Amino acid sequence: MKTAVTAPADDLLLNPAWVDGREFGGLPWIEVDPREPFGANVLRLGDTLLSAAPHTRARLEARGFVVRAVEVSKLAKAEAGVTCCSLIVTV
Repeated sequence: MKTAVTAPADDLLLNPAWVDGREFGGLPWIEVDPREPFGANVLRLGDTLLSAAPHTRARLEARGFVVRAVEVSKLAKAEAGVTCCSLIVTV
């Protein structure tokens, strides 16, 4: 699911055109760049987003987000992305 929709902020969604953003509680959304259908797979770490999609990353940066580029070509071979390789740890 996180490949299709993620939340770069608590009140904003990031999703590709093939997911209807209206189905998610009426939250506003940013569409990923159409050249990057899996561009919604971003990971939020505090105030920083990790993204492997350069065109979608530019859209997020234009909205004021701090985005770090990550290389995931090896993960993509196994159909994985940054959200697949993350763990939630509570202290």
